Amino acid sequence: MLRRLLKQARVTVYGTAVGPIWAKGKRKVERVLYRGSNVECPVCGAHYREFLPLHHPVLQTNIKCLSCESRPRHRMLWLYLRDELPFFGRKLRLLHVAPEAAFQDRFRGAPGIDYASFDKVSPLADVHGDLTELPFPDGSFDAILCLHVLDYIADDARAMRELKRVLAPGGFAVIQIPIDLSLERTDEDLSVTDPAEQLRRFRLEGHFRVYGRDYVQRLEAAGFSVETVPYPQQLGPEATRRYALPLDEPLFICR
Repeated sequence: MLRRLLKQARVTVYGTAVGPIWAKGKRKVERVLYRGSNVECPVCGAHYREFLPLHHPVLQTNIKCLSCESRPRHRMLWLYLRDELPFFGRKLRLLHVAPEAAFQDRFRGAPGIDYASFDKVSPLADVHGDLTELPFPDGSFDAILCLHVLDYIADDARAMRELKRVLAPGGFAVIQIPIDLSLERTDEDLSVTDPAEQLRRFRLEGHFRVYGRDYVQRLEAAGFSVETVPYPQQLGPEATRRYALPLDEPLFICR
């Protein structure tokens, strides 16, 4: 009952002068409603009964951390960076494309990481520009993180080549996308610009495609060597449940 009232009040109040006050109060109520220890966010360390649901574009449950706003893909990546790679605790130059709030402050404050964020319009980004024409010299970064961006880029092949160009020899890039493993080939059509049709065909407004199993070949065509890591399956069902990790999205580690 209380959750339904929160949703109804959000429609009438959010976006008005009292919107920020309402949002702060809403978060406090949600923390009470979701209090518990069934799930854990490895990014910020918070525990809850479950994570918040999201409607994106259909209702999905147990998705967003109430404290840092991480999603399943963020929690999966964090665990992999923390536990599987020489990432934290080493000196590296990091490029963070379309910076997520859950990560930015943590990366920026990590010892040894020389951090730069990039986006076309996001106010969180240090540098603004076009992903198909990055304003950095060749080999500028030891690590690149780019999550769920390429499906919004018309010329994704050129964006992949640019990411490859600015990656230093011996470095790695994590280039994540939503993937439909039932598709042998990527379904794309650059002529589809109507938001409603994009939502119907590609599942989100602004998308030009739904990637299929040929995604790795597309990355390889840009010059990357790609390792596909089914990380949630490697961690096992208990860790996957506790951290609410994505079952249908492996990690793509590009070198």
